Amino acid sequence: PTGRPVPAPAFESMFDGIDTNGDGQLTREEWRVAFNVLDVDRSGTISKSEWQAQLGQTHMFDVIDHDGSGNINREEWDKAFDIFDRNRDGIIDTSDWESASLKPNKAASSLPGSRRQGASTAT
Repeated sequence: PTGRPVPAPAFESMFDGIDTNGDGQLTREEWRVAFNVLDVDRSGTISKSEWQAQLGQTHMFDVIDHDGSGNINREEWDKAFDIFDRNRDGIIDTSDWESASLKPNKAASSLPGSRRQGASTAT
């Protein structure tokens, strides 16, 4: 991951895609439904190829895949909701979404149990 922010159009498009009722807010239920939609092969994880085939970009994938496994599991997905829900009201609104940290190393290291926490950036 480069630490580059997710391009705005892809980011906005993702929000709109998850917001199935169009009310400008993402509930935890909508977030969980989105996981099921992205998990095309029903393996219980979202692979990078599944993500890219549906969303085109992978910047945000790298943010959510905090253990660097190349797959997003439900625990990582749910933790990402908590990162985006900046005011902890159980809903991600456009303000939460737009102000969330999208730099993979920073967001990933804020997740409890992240293997990237304090990890070296050596290649």
